[in-house]
Amino acid sequence: MFPARVQPNFEAVTEAWRGAGRAAQPRLLAGVYFALGDEAQAPAREALLAFYAPGGERLAEAMATTVCTTPEAIHEAEATFEAMGVDELFFWPAVGDRDQLDRLAEAAL
Repeated sequence: MFPARVQPNFEAVTEAWRGAGRAAQPRLLAGVYFALGDEAQAPAREALLAFYAPGGERLAEAMATTVCTTPEAIHEAEATFEAMGVDELFFWPAVGDRDQLDRLAEAAL
């Protein structure tokens, strides 16, 4: 799952933060792509592959596999990032359909 990929980055940030002599914890932010509904999944994959293509095929493919596509995946992302100490979690729609925001609200509640 995607959060496992960012955990080492959060650890490095925290270590650098402490190494700089800061006492408080750094503020950790994360973002998750979502595309809820069967009809949204293929367009979301295509959009992310195109968006990340300049970074190379490997990055594009990795990012295209991080999309939360079910309410269960939304809840799992929330719980996992919370357990990692993330202060703020952003959900980014991977398709431009405004209906995705309603679906996210329904899934997250």
